[in-house]
Amino acid sequence: MASPPRLLALWGTYTRMNLVLLLRSKQQFVTYIVGDLLARAGTIAAVLLLAERFDGIGGWTQGQLLFLLGYGLMVSGIETLFFNYNVAAISRRIGRGQLDHSLLQPQPLALTFITEGFAPVDALALVLPAGVMMAGSLAAGSVAVTPLFLLSLVASLLASTVVLVGFNFLFGALAFWAPQGAEELSPAATNLLQSLKVFPLDVAGPGLRALLSSVVPAGFLAWIPSSALLGRSAPSAMTATFVAAAVVAGASTFAFHKGLTHYGHTGSQRYSDFGHRR
Repeated sequence: MASPPRLLALWGTYTRMNLVLLLRSKQQFVTYIVGDLLARAGTIAAVLLLAERFDGIGGWTQGQLLFLLGYGLMVSGIETLFFNYNVAAISRRIGRGQLDHSLLQPQPLALTFITEGFAPVDALALVLPAGVMMAGSLAAGSVAVTPLFLLSLVASLLASTVVLVGFNFLFGALAFWAPQGAEELSPAATNLLQSLKVFPLDVAGPGLRALLSSVVPAGFLAWIPSSALLGRSAPSAMTATFVAAAVVAGASTFAFHKGLTHYGHTGSQRYSDFGHRR
């Protein structure tokens, strides 16, 4: 990969680029932040209103649901922090022939992926409200906040983010073989995963819960780790999140490596600069 100073230097460069993009005008900055908050608030409000109407959902109290929603939002915030600008949506980079830009850079591809999408300003619109929601839930006494709990929370958030990003890369790798089709399929699959993560799956049937905890790993983005952290399930549920992260990361790495080998023989069939970060 790279030495820590090199990694920090690249993150600093992309932080400045992120600021330049968003602060070109006050109107653009306000529009972006408010628009992003409203888009996320719609899904959150739907779950909270249901919880208010029925005094909880599936045995989850309103405070616990607030933690669940904050956890899911924080996972999205971490993804935005490190993998913005179509890095997480890698099918767009591949499908539009933009991967060549990264391959031509004199540094490992993995280093490019971990730094090029770094967007701390963009992530603020997700990370800050997520942190407030989780803190408010914990302050209400949902669970005892100990150093072990905080360590488990950070570790599970990282594992859930790996599941989300790995799932994106797994579907995104299809663009090596079907550039245009995968560019449409991959975001649709990711949006499905994102929309399901904010609902407690206790009310779902056993078959659906099994599906959303395996083939479509939406349960690992918030429901399963939050249940373990709040003491609603056995500690083994936390282990399951780490196992899922390892499995998804391994599968996506294998698929991407196979696709990249194929790409080395065929190259890009099309090119579009739309969405490319200059």
